[in-house]
Amino acid sequence: MDASPFAEYRAAIHRLLEDKGLELPSIPSCAGRKAYLALLADSGYSETEVLPVVDTAKVTPQAMAATFVGLMQAIESGNHELIQSIAWIALNSVGGRDNTNLILHGLKEHLIRDIELGAQARACYVGVFPTNSFNAQCRRYLDCPLVLLDTGCVELVEAAVASFLSKKAQSEKIDDLIGASVAYFASRSRADASRLSLPGVDWGNAHVGILATAAEEFVVAHELGHLSLGHLDASGRRTYLLPNGRPAEVVEKSWRQEFEADAWACSSLVKRAVANASSMSQVAVALMGPIVVVGIGAVMEATARSRNIPLSVGHPPAVQRISLIFQLFDLFKVGQQNYLAAAFAELVTACLKSFGAEFDAKPLPPEWIEEIKAALH
Repeated sequence: MDASPFAEYRAAIHRLLEDKGLELPSIPSCAGRKAYLALLADSGYSETEVLPVVDTAKVTPQAMAATFVGLMQAIESGNHELIQSIAWIALNSVGGRDNTNLILHGLKEHLIRDIELGAQARACYVGVFPTNSFNAQCRRYLDCPLVLLDTGCVELVEAAVASFLSKKAQSEKIDDLIGASVAYFASRSRADASRLSLPGVDWGNAHVGILATAAEEFVVAHELGHLSLGHLDASGRRTYLLPNGRPAEVVEKSWRQEFEADAWACSSLVKRAVANASSMSQVAVALMGPIVVVGIGAVMEATARSRNIPLSVGHPPAVQRISLIFQLFDLFKVGQQNYLAAAFAELVTACLKSFGAEFDAKPLPPEWIEEIKAALH
């Protein structure tokens, strides 16, 4: 029998779901998942080792109450899909049933439902893996397309969003973002996204989760873009060492392919947001997602340079990617809704200045811009 202090809490959520006739999401035993588990095993890992695990010792009664408030708000909405999602988040946050891969599976399924994807992208499996970079990569294993998010990526995104939404002074937010980046590089320690000490963050209103999800969707959509655009078929290979010392393969793409994948992901997510939004603030959330991800990348790059840590090759400088993304917002005629994205970019610029660096984005060659536009059609 479960004797943990969260047993009653978990039981209450399960009773609620049962009363509503709802089930928690599950990952089907598909070819992609089998290939992913085989890749982990062949790399010397188990799924448990690469996934984040909630430290229940750090969970306070206030945290449990806050997640329950969010669940009550979902129930009042009458939206069964929202109830199911918030119940899963609540269990993950305080109940010790953490499985980021299951969350990523649900996220990918929503993208498949909402945006047009090629066959490879629809068939891919999304999972956590030590990718030797901040965000993600895509590759094939056992003839199955995989999208692999770096261990710690999700937590770092959520911690950055939580700090951004807080009422902390800008200088404290800079310290938060740089501190998380330094810890990530120095010890591969995972950011703590659930700190309740953040002033002004209401953990019951789901704002952190909504904005973090927008960023996580961009990470996955970018890799789905590579698959849909056929970049995996014409790419080279590079070997790197995993944290456990074993070799692993990286599929390298050109800078132009990375820009094309950014454009594809932004286009897909913006179209979905505009089509489905009940208010333009929802479009602003969608626009912030890409800037959070690439903005964190810019801080990570500055951190690496300050510590003489070699950067993984492949991605173009993050500041150039940010510049392109804002150009795309104007191209898609949603520039007026980029205020959240602009505010996060301002935080990133301040972080770069603390390293003595400037936001120096060189313009892309005009022919690249035209080819990127053409790739969107």
